[in-house]
Amino acid sequence: MITTAQVAAISRYVGTFIAGAATAAAGWGIISTDNAATIQTSLGHIVNGVQEITVGVAPLAAIVLGWYGTWTASHKAQARAVAATGAIIVTTPLIAATTAEKNIVSSNDYEVVPK
Repeated sequence: MITTAQVAAISRYVGTFIAGAATAAAGWGIISTDNAATIQTSLGHIVNGVQEITVGVAPLAAIVLGWYGTWTASHKAQARAVAATGAIIVTTPLIAATTAEKNIVSSNDYEVVPK
């Protein structure tokens, strides 16, 4: 996941490029000096806005990613992942250990019991 520092760095580089382009355009007479100053001021607001949005969204992203990690590490998610391999899920380790079938998985520990 991209970090807040990375977004700030990207914003600075983009801002520097656009500000430089506006300055060059003003120097070459393509746009007026007032327009170049307006573009640079507006760009500063945009870059600061992107940084503030990133700072505001980062905690939400951490919460969502934490919830997703918890959900995918749950017993049900692990059982679904094991079942996707073709394993048979049973309710107790004793059944898994005493069954002659290959790929028997206990719902208590979700470990494949080799036969």
